[in-house]
Amino acid sequence: MIVPFPPGGPSDAMGRLIAQMLSERLGQNITIENRAGAGSMIGIDAVAKATPDGYTLGLATADSFSVLPAIRKTLPFDPIRSFTPLALMARLPNAFAVHPDVPAKSISELVALARAKPGSIRYASPGLGTLPHFAVELLATRSNVNLVHVPYKGGGLAVTDAIGGHVQMVTTGVVAIAQFVKEGRLRALAVTSETRSSMLPDVPTMIESGFPGYVALPWFGVTAPSGLPPEISKRLGFELEAIAQRPDFQQRLTEFGGNTGQTALLHDAFQRFQETELNRWKQVVLASNYKIED
Repeated sequence: MIVPFPPGGPSDAMGRLIAQMLSERLGQNITIENRAGAGSMIGIDAVAKATPDGYTLGLATADSFSVLPAIRKTLPFDPIRSFTPLALMARLPNAFAVHPDVPAKSISELVALARAKPGSIRYASPGLGTLPHFAVELLATRSNVNLVHVPYKGGGLAVTDAIGGHVQMVTTGVVAIAQFVKEGRLRALAVTSETRSSMLPDVPTMIESGFPGYVALPWFGVTAPSGLPPEISKRLGFELEAIAQRPDFQQRLTEFGGNTGQTALLHDAFQRFQETELNRWKQVVLASNYKIED
């Protein structure tokens, strides 16, 4: 299983969890190969160009399949036609959090502050062109405010500098900030899922905060090269769906900041989900006036 990100992050952890459980189901060892670089393009391209025999799988993520194609003029693969979608396995919330010195205790207060002092709110994200980056751009365009992006190489560094007060705000996965929120070192303003996170049950959603329909969820699935034989695709989909239903997998979702009760989307349903997400984030990128990368 190719994970298109470095070891140690949430994508790597999710990939290893799925690979471990899939190994148990198949009775066959599955190894993780981290192929990071170019905003995940290198790893995803390796999946697209692999032999479609079922022995090379890829971890599909929102960054790779929703945002990357939205910000790149050209890619060495087609985000839809170059792959055989197997299963959407998890959707996990991001959170917006500020340093305690920021005089905003809600998203509406943050927006008011940004309007009163344009350019005064600097926000950290795990990187340029990531879903957390454009989650804030979605907020900015819908609120008509100017929020200054400070990209980092990973969520950990972004959170560290937000705690230190070097930036006023950070957006990343709930799991990365929850403990610091509980310790009072950060103040969470909202989460980006349809419902509240079990990890931060007192923090409202963006929808509750006055932004109807606002959802910005990192998602994780399993994909394979296009041309995968139908019988292999069906078998892998069956096994992945069984994994998604396991109580221990559902429990691990809560440890990532998500909620239990999530179900897998298989094959065509997963592809339709990917197409919808890609089109949605293309509109966000367009509205944000982000300079499309070559």
